[in-house]
Amino acid sequence: MRLLDLLGALALALVIGVLVVGHGVCLPLLDASGLLDPDLARAVSAPIAARLAEVLLAASIVVALGLPSARATASGRALAWALVGGAAVHRLLIVPAVADAWSRVDRGAMLPQDLAALATRWTQAQHWTLLGLGLVALALLVLRAALTPRPGEPVERDK
Repeated sequence: MRLLDLLGALALALVIGVLVVGHGVCLPLLDASGLLDPDLARAVSAPIAARLAEVLLAASIVVALGLPSARATASGRALAWALVGGAAVHRLLIVPAVADAWSRVDRGAMLPQDLAALATRWTQAQHWTLLGLGLVALALLVLRAALTPRPGEPVERDK
């Protein structure tokens, strides 16, 4: 296995880890923690969410450039660049909008209500985007597994 192939596989694992552990476990636990005021929890989790989005974007670029299954087929290329595009939209559009919307809301009282509704809509858009990115990453993982040679099969050598 070449170094670039290994980096692509590790980057795909990092993408899935950021989505599952970072956005699926750590940030919701921090927001739901009873130890912090809701406004303080959001203030603490906003920079963490921004760093997770940056890691997600960088890792998705490495996946698109380094994963052999992403380069080998047209569907792999489409999935890889869809992952990059979705991660870029998430980092450059959705994460700042969510942080800005929640910074204007008192989370304890959920006031003002119109800004709370806007923040909730942005948060839902973020959740749907992350779900879509997770599905694309899993599709790339399945494609990688399908294109991996089985034991006993001849291995195509790089030229």
